[in-house]
Amino acid sequence: MRESLCPLHQAVLAFALTCSAAAGVASPVAQEPMEPLLEEVNELMLRLPLRYHIQAYEALAKTRRPEAVDELARRYEKPDLPRDQERYLMASSLSTIGKKGQPGLAESLARWRKDADSAEDAWLWRHALEVEIRLSGPDAALDIARNAKSYMLRGAAIEALAANSSEALYTLIPELLKDRPKKEHDQVALMGAYASALTTLGNKKTQAETPWKRLVLALVATLEDEDMSRAAKLVLARHLAAELDADFVVLEATAWRSLLARRSQEAKERKKKEDKSPPKDGPAEPEYVRPRFFGVEVTGERVCYVMDLSDSMAAPIPEGWKPKGAPTSGPKVRKKRKKGDLPTEADIPWYSVETRFDLAREHLRISLQRLQPEQHFCVVGFGSTAEYIKGSKGMVKATPGNVKKVLKALDGIDVGAPQGERVHGTIWGDTNLHAGLKLAFATAKKGRVKGAGYVAPETFVSGADTLFILSDGDPSVDDYTVTDVDYGDGRVITDKESKREGDTRTMQMNFIGPYSNWPLLLEDTRRMNMLRELEIHVISVGDADEQALGMLADIGLGQLQVFGRSKD
Repeated sequence: MRESLCPLHQAVLAFALTCSAAAGVASPVAQEPMEPLLEEVNELMLRLPLRYHIQAYEALAKTRRPEAVDELARRYEKPDLPRDQERYLMASSLSTIGKKGQPGLAESLARWRKDADSAEDAWLWRHALEVEIRLSGPDAALDIARNAKSYMLRGAAIEALAANSSEALYTLIPELLKDRPKKEHDQVALMGAYASALTTLGNKKTQAETPWKRLVLALVATLEDEDMSRAAKLVLARHLAAELDADFVVLEATAWRSLLARRSQEAKERKKKEDKSPPKDGPAEPEYVRPRFFGVEVTGERVCYVMDLSDSMAAPIPEGWKPKGAPTSGPKVRKKRKKGDLPTEADIPWYSVETRFDLAREHLRISLQRLQPEQHFCVVGFGSTAEYIKGSKGMVKATPGNVKKVLKALDGIDVGAPQGERVHGTIWGDTNLHAGLKLAFATAKKGRVKGAGYVAPETFVSGADTLFILSDGDPSVDDYTVTDVDYGDGRVITDKESKREGDTRTMQMNFIGPYSNWPLLLEDTRRMNMLRELEIHVISVGDADEQALGMLADIGLGQLQVFGRSKD
């Protein structure tokens, strides 16, 4: 059966999809009745593909009318399937409202929020409050940040204030720091919001006593709080490093105060080049061996590797990717290392590395063997679907036994025979990056958590604090492909991996889901990383969109490593 893929929206929103005018909905002016729009919305909602539901939600939001928001709230209360994703898409549609709205719009948004006030509604609160602040001021968001029972909703309010560059945060955050939550997952969530706000405000004038610098110093003081969790401190330290252009991440307050003081002195002396060496009175290295993958080091202790196992990973690597003088033959049995010796990239048996998958597997082998037993890891593989690699169902300790199990499972993955356009062979099918990310973000110590993993306490406490994402291409599918009648719009795809187009239409089509497109996938990654603030590094070993991969890494303040070279 043919596949249909809708083209990306080229304006206004990075996450929106549009189809032909025949299926689209025009936003009415305020004076026009709602009935025609609601009829078109209802017609779109009867269609199974999520792309049409996205159009319906955006059409309602773009009216900027209270009645339209009330309709979204009604549908949010009883969403279609998939329930959670429908709700996230409705919340994201509020970004189309912009800076203007009809009278009563803020009140409608507030009613919607109050009827949906659990932690899993944090994404809705983040977007609704951002609009409310623009329309009626920050008072409601400030009250929520101070008094909401759910710390996830408090964090959403803080991020909404930051998105509006609210200067009230300069006094609000120091005020809130005096009332530290007792539970670790709440500490991490609030610190994620504080640190994200610090980055969003982004004033780097460290030489003067600016409000931003005073906020930095207030946050730095929390590193001395013995009752503040290490995970929360790590979130803050990562943001401090990014904002202060430091090449170290440490959890000691004196190091950051010294850096600020030194930067101030440098500015007074008008030095043109900043000294980026670690301060003498602060540790330059963490207290543990840093995990690394493809040469990229991370600051966390709980690492999840999200590995592309799609069929395109069976493609051969060019000879130029191998080191000069790499041997063309060697022993079949790996040489045993001495106890305590950590493997490096020099240990890769290049004579046996033929495909992108071979390359990824060898680097993963090195990374896993370098982990210390007290660190934790998980390996998620994704092709047409996503699943844990045997031996790492959840965040497991990096003991030699656990590492050995995972490596055995990886060595058991073979490249299958070529099929059709998959001329190099087959592994796990298409590229469902979204499924891999969903599983990684929902993973805790005992495996995948049920419900809304992005706000689940278990994931904040025992889930990954770092993601390594390796892929060789752009996403081609997600979990939301459905079969429906051909509505005559969009493109016809004959091969999902290559996105090869055809011109033959049939009465029924397979509609590829929306997260096969970068804009929506990036938007949903922002949702999953809201308040968690995981460090995200992306490794590219193929032909993927480097700009999109870089944006994915930026969501986690991480690096994009294109094999053979790297860039921040």
